[in-house]
Amino acid sequence: MDLLKLIRANSEDLKGTPFWTGLAAVVRHVERAESYLVRGRDEKDSDYFNDVIYRTNQAYEGILKEAYGLLAGKDSGRLRTAELENHFAKEAILSPRVSDAFQKYRQEWRNPSTHDHRLSFTEQDATLALSTISTFVYLLVDQMIETASSRQQMKRTSKGKANDLRRFRNRKKSLGDKVASVLMEDALRQTLSSFSPNSREVQILGTIHGHLSAALPDVKVEQDPLIQGEGFRLRPDIVAHNGETVVIEVKRFKKVPSTKVLEGLAQLERYLETLGAGEGVLYLVPSKGQHDVVSMTVLRLVGGRAVAIHIVTPSSLIENFDEVLAWPGWEG
Repeated sequence: MDLLKLIRANSEDLKGTPFWTGLAAVVRHVERAESYLVRGRDEKDSDYFNDVIYRTNQAYEGILKEAYGLLAGKDSGRLRTAELENHFAKEAILSPRVSDAFQKYRQEWRNPSTHDHRLSFTEQDATLALSTISTFVYLLVDQMIETASSRQQMKRTSKGKANDLRRFRNRKKSLGDKVASVLMEDALRQTLSSFSPNSREVQILGTIHGHLSAALPDVKVEQDPLIQGEGFRLRPDIVAHNGETVVIEVKRFKKVPSTKVLEGLAQLERYLETLGAGEGVLYLVPSKGQHDVVSMTVLRLVGGRAVAIHIVTPSSLIENFDEVLAWPGWEG
C-alpha cells in the first residue's frame, strides 16, 4: 500500500479550503523524506537517514498546525509545536486511532530527535519514522475531511427545516424512531445522492454525523467511537445517546443483494448485544437518482432481549427485503 499516494489523493478533498496550501507542504515533506531514504540506501550514506527524520518532523509540525486550524477552528500561526502538542494531548479532539498515531510519533521520533542533536539514525529508524508519520498524516487528513463534511452538512441542515423539532410532536417516539426519521429527510438525501460513486466513506459518515447533530441538537452523536471492554473492542459507524442508545450502521452499495443486507444486520446485532442497546439503524445510503427513502422496522431477539432494528433505504431497493424478512427469527 502506497500511503504517500493515498495521502496525496485524499488531500484533494480539502482543496479550496484555507488548509490546502499547508497540506500540500506537508505532502512535500513526506515526499522528500521518502527520497532521502532511497538515496541513503542507494548511496550507502547514513546521513540521509537523519535527513529523513528531520523531514518527517517538519511534516509532523505542519499537519498539527493545519489540523488545529480546522478541528479547533482557531489560528495556529503563532503557536509553537509544543503548545499544539499539549493541546492535542489534553483535549479530546483527535479520534482514538489518530491519537494513538500522534502519541507514537511524538514519543518515538519527534522528542528524541529534537532534544539530542548527537543522535544518528539508522536505515531501520528512518523507515519506521517515515511509516509512522505517513500513517499519522493519513489518519489525521481523514479526520479533517470527516469534520469538514460534518460541519458543511450541519449548515445545510440548519438552513432547512430538518432541525424543526415540531416534527416530533409524538413525544413517545423512541430515539431510534427519531433517528430513522431524520435519516429519511431530503436535506441529507440531496447531499449524499450528489456524491460520486468514488466518494470516500469518511465523507459519507461525516455528512451523516453533521445532519444528525443539527437535526437532533439534544442528542449526543459520536462518529466512529472506540468502545472497548473485557474481551471486546468495537468501532460502530455512529452512536447516538440521550438516555437511550442507538447504534447506526451505514452501508453503501451500487446494488444491494439481500446477503449484504443480512451481513449489515448481523453486524448491527453484535453491536446491540455487546452494548446492551435496544435499538439500531441500518442505513443504506442513497445514490444519484434515488429520490424516495423509506423506513421499515424489524424485531429481533438478540442475547435474550427484544431489539428493534430500523432499516432506512431508498425505495427502489425495497424489493430486496422480501428475502431478508423471510429469514427465521425476523418479524416485520
